[in-house]
Amino acid sequence: MSAVVNSLFYIAVKTARLETSLSFYRCVLGLKEVARPDFGYPGAWLACSGLSGGGIVHLCAGGPLLGADWLVQAGSAAIDHISLACIGFHAFCARFTEHGLPWREFLVPGTTL
Repeated sequence: MSAVVNSLFYIAVKTARLETSLSFYRCVLGLKEVARPDFGYPGAWLACSGLSGGGIVHLCAGGPLLGADWLVQAGSAAIDHISLACIGFHAFCARFTEHGLPWREFLVPGTTL
């Protein structure tokens, strides 16, 4: 099977001010907060009002990718990672290996993702 990217699944944004970021995405952009698995650090998932699925913006206010203390430094908010909906998992794994790219599988707690 070939490897094909179908669509953007979500974007993860690091923030040192979770409540301020939530206010922007909810009040200014009109996104709604949706259920988020317990990753063991603060954050939120937001979705378009018309969507009935996972969030399109994932706010991360801590976690292992954010440094030794798991905290975001003030003024350092940035895109942490993006998620793409794809077909051909094994073909992509082979392609990453061919290109010498490190990769890892991460299972979201309480889901099939």
